[in-house]
Amino acid sequence: EPRFLRHEELESREAELPFAVDSETLRPMFPALSAALGDRAAGTLTLLSRLVGMECPGRQSLFSGLSLTVERENCRQSFTYRVRRSAPAFAPVEMEFGGPDLMGTVSAFFRPSEVSQPKIAALTERVRRGEFSSQRALVVGGSRGLGELTAKLLAAGGADVAITYAVGAKDAERVRQEIDQYGGSCHVHQLDVLDPGNSMRAILADAGGIDAAYYFATPRITGRRKRAFEPDKLRTFEKYYVDGFADFCSTLAGLSAQPVTVFYPSTVFIDEQSRDNVEYAMAKSAGEVLGAALTASGAVRVVSRRLPRMATDQTSAILKVEVEDSVTVLLESIRAVNAAGGVPGS
Repeated sequence: EPRFLRHEELESREAELPFAVDSETLRPMFPALSAALGDRAAGTLTLLSRLVGMECPGRQSLFSGLSLTVERENCRQSFTYRVRRSAPAFAPVEMEFGGPDLMGTVSAFFRPSEVSQPKIAALTERVRRGEFSSQRALVVGGSRGLGELTAKLLAAGGADVAITYAVGAKDAERVRQEIDQYGGSCHVHQLDVLDPGNSMRAILADAGGIDAAYYFATPRITGRRKRAFEPDKLRTFEKYYVDGFADFCSTLAGLSAQPVTVFYPSTVFIDEQSRDNVEYAMAKSAGEVLGAALTASGAVRVVSRRLPRMATDQTSAILKVEVEDSVTVLLESIRAVNAAGGVPGS
């Protein structure tokens, strides 16, 4: 298991890691590297991933750079490291290292901790008893983040909830257990929004139909920017926020006996015209236009809201920014969906 160090534990940290090279395994995996540096130096280099990801900073790390010096004549038989700089908090942690045939420095950012959403028991004070009891809801991407919180708020208000996940089966099961133990109703399904057909049929059959859907499907949002506009990044976002959303709504309309209200979470980045999130904002804006067209066609009723920054793993950053209260924002959105769908108690 990776170490889970606190930032204050990094200062002047130093240690020795065991070093061993299995040349028969290493050479086929990294033939050019082994030929260029030799097995011992290549083995030292491979340990840098373990250093950053498992030892220091450990679990909360982001490898950001290194410099190397080859020393063929050194007699080191082990790998050692020492933290040279760990402050200020927003700067990379710098470490000196030395191993057989190689030495240098490596840097890594200390990432913020994972964002945990409130427990459902704590949400009961914010939700009116039974206010969502007439709603059968499907939360796409309900295993973590804003989707998880939405599912818990719905369940706290008495809704029957089904959540989907793409790859996070354990997280989805954790959410289901928490809702069930509270006394609510939650079903879990795997769903690929880029190919929703067969899965959607099973989900709707299991739920006995739904009144409202909340679409939190998303790829990774953050990433290093290479230039002012990146078409590939835009296309990735469009696959989820436009193409995937269109297919999801079309499938939902075709399988439902009555119009379903669908919540589409847009973003304030559209208004802010953020240079760091230009492709994300463009794709979300296109999704808003699509939602209006789908509503006009009568296929589904789309409720779109430009959500502010809220605390999630996706938006958590090395540099701290102000965020809005997620419970308040999402409760307003759920109530808007209730109102749009004409659900009693809204």
